[in-house]
Amino acid sequence: MRGISYEKATQYISEIITLARHNQLSPLSIVVIDSGGHIKCSASEDGVGILRHEIAYSKAYACLGMTIDSKDLYQLNKRGVLSDVFINSISAASHGKFNINPGGALIYQNNNIMGAIGVSGGSADQDEKVIRAVLAAVK
Repeated sequence: MRGISYEKATQYISEIITLARHNQLSPLSIVVIDSGGHIKCSASEDGVGILRHEIAYSKAYACLGMTIDSKDLYQLNKRGVLSDVFINSISAASHGKFNINPGGALIYQNNNIMGAIGVSGGSADQDEKVIRAVLAAVK
């Protein structure tokens, strides 16, 4: 097994969808990748925009590639620590799989990175909130 298990990945996705429906968010796409950057599990709700899966994947991939959550990458860019040129260079090097908008997070187990998860469909803040709530609740 490389990183997160399929069982845990599907649990995260199920919990995110449940929370999103409870909060009446727009339809979401969720992508969980393992520690090697490969999709372990993904889901797109009915009615979600066709680019949302790729956006969710690129948020997760950015987290794993830089070993930092996407909200933190966003803040570093906003403060000028990571320049737009740097962000664009990494995006080009990763063939567009680098999205620093909030809604992507690393998944840890015993202080080891097991993978990452990306969510897209709501606002960036909504995507971020559902990830944080579910990561805190699911152990």
